[in-house]
Amino acid sequence: MAQATQTEIRGMVEKELEVLRQKRAVFEKAGLKTAQLEEKLVAQLGDAVAADARQEFLKIEGKKATAQTNAAYDALYETGSGLLDAMMGVLGKTSEDAKVLQRVRSRIRKPGDPRDGADLPVEPRPVQ
Repeated sequence: MAQATQTEIRGMVEKELEVLRQKRAVFEKAGLKTAQLEEKLVAQLGDAVAADARQEFLKIEGKKATAQTNAAYDALYETGSGLLDAMMGVLGKTSEDAKVLQRVRSRIRKPGDPRDGADLPVEPRPVQ
């Protein structure tokens, strides 16, 4: 049987509580301790709902943190790249020192760079 979703589980328990309260006398006559059962279900439902709310909050915070981190690195790259250009200008764009600085920037990988992962050596294996 497939795992029920959180929404399905919550709906099931809410309906159980409704029926448990409506038919309390019938269940107690059959020997069920309805007060204890209701107390346990209500507590666990509260725990689950609180955990779900916390999870949703953390998702939002995670997205905000990612955006802030990306913005900070974008600003850092812009500043660093501008300084690199200025340093090369001072050293003379065609000087050997400037060429070293040009290689610093050209060695960083851009997102989607087809060379991603190509740095790893691949050992030849015999075909069997």
